[in-house]
Amino acid sequence: MICGLLNMSLIGCIQFQDRPLKADDSAFRIETRTLSSEGFRKFIEGVTGQEPDWPSPSWDVDRLTLAALDYHPDLALARAQAGSANTATMTAAQRPNPSIALLPTWVSNAAAAINPWIVVSAINIPIEALGKCQFPIDKGEHLADVANWRISDAAWVARGRASLAMLEAYAAQESERLLQRQLTIQQAMTERLEQQLAGGEITRIDVIRSHFALNQQHLNVSGARKRVVESLVMVAGAIGVPVDALSGTELDFHSLSQPPVLQTI
Repeated sequence: MICGLLNMSLIGCIQFQDRPLKADDSAFRIETRTLSSEGFRKFIEGVTGQEPDWPSPSWDVDRLTLAALDYHPDLALARAQAGSANTATMTAAQRPNPSIALLPTWVSNAAAAINPWIVVSAINIPIEALGKCQFPIDKGEHLADVANWRISDAAWVARGRASLAMLEAYAAQESERLLQRQLTIQQAMTERLEQQLAGGEITRIDVIRSHFALNQQHLNVSGARKRVVESLVMVAGAIGVPVDALSGTELDFHSLSQPPVLQTI
């Protein structure tokens, strides 16, 4: 009888499963992320409901936003918090499990030949007052709604980061292109001045000044190239992938190169 009651009281118990965190495995999974994985393709298909061109020929802000939704840790944290909140809501809606207690009891009027100590079992069935059990359910539902809204908020923040990173990458590449043109022009000017110096048309001081300007242009181009690399790091960080994942990826700046159409008032 007692064993049967014990088995009934343990039906609702859940066994704890230890899942220790492994930093090496987590770091390996992050470092091996790519923008051409099959899992990411399925994610895009599930979100958009369309079969994407794979591998993608170019990546614009919208496509990079999808990558951020799948890879960025902020979205993973928001989903985990929403899952915990939804689980807490289901737990609050369940009835509390009964418990059984085994207590030693002294029988004062027991016969002389009988051991006065016996074991008494008691079953505790918690009963909540009317209306009181609904409060934790309502609270859990409200917290679950807040957690779900946080997913949307994290998604918009991720899109903002991706847009800002793409804008920086576009500005860096355009700056490098313009500075490279200036460098080409300055090189041509310097060569022309050296020819004039050889013909005795100008003094050496003019050529020296042109060489100084040429050296400055070389430094400007080097700084622009460094900015391009840093902008790619910014793009990779905005979507949650390593920089190597952007190797060979063509970024589409068409939406950024076209000025927005201002609505007429």
